[in-house]
Amino acid sequence: MADPVIVQTANPRIVKPEDLEGLVSALEDNGLEVRLGYLEQRGYGVTWWEVLLIWMAARTGEAVIDQVVGDVVGWMRERFRQEPERSQRPKVALLVFYEDDEGEATEAVELRSADDEPVRRPTEEFERYTRKKPPEP
Repeated sequence: MADPVIVQTANPRIVKPEDLEGLVSALEDNGLEVRLGYLEQRGYGVTWWEVLLIWMAARTGEAVIDQVVGDVVGWMRERFRQEPERSQRPKVALLVFYEDDEGEATEAVELRSADDEPVRRPTEEFERYTRKKPPEP
């Protein structure tokens, strides 16, 4: 059995677990095992770019990663369309893949609005070590 894709909201005040149902369904429809990760929120909310974490095993194939990117971009576009009034300027949504238990980022995908094309960024363009660890099973 393949390792599950873990979808985790880093700030349940901004992205509630129920907001992730469509994304989880899309990933499962593509044959992936998915589980929601949860981290108890303490103190203030996290910074604006840390609202959704996707954890995947280091051995995940490029085709599966591309599939997950497509599903997440679709989910992000839908969120932009549902909440256009949240900001006068569009927010940047980042998707970062974490390769191992040390929280080493391998790629980011940036989407500035529902109509923009996603931009995939290599590790040289953002902080590689995120100081995050995947949620406990």
